[in-house]
Amino acid sequence: MTMATTKIILFKSKKLKDEKYPIMLCLRNGNSVKYFGLGQSSTIKQWDEENGLFRKDKRVNPDKSIDVTDTGTNRTKKEVIDSYSIKNEYLMSRLVRANEIIKDFE
Repeated sequence: MTMATTKIILFKSKKLKDEKYPIMLCLRNGNSVKYFGLGQSSTIKQWDEENGLFRKDKRVNPDKSIDVTDTGTNRTKKEVIDSYSIKNEYLMSRLVRANEIIKDFE
């Protein structure tokens, strides 16, 4: 009995309209392979192929922020919404969840 393996990949077979590629969870069990979309996309330069995550380089993955107004104090503050670290946390949480599901089935 072979154990299923999971990996996060940049799916280069499908280029999106914004010139990025979708990020997929790849589930492999023996000769069977299944891909699951994770709702994220990346350019080749932003992606770390070896680790299956966004590169930890602010030159290719700059932080994006928005102004958020606190209704209680009526003050505006900046909130980071698009950092590589936030995206990587999300991807890792999906990978951990997939491995938990596989472990439950075994």
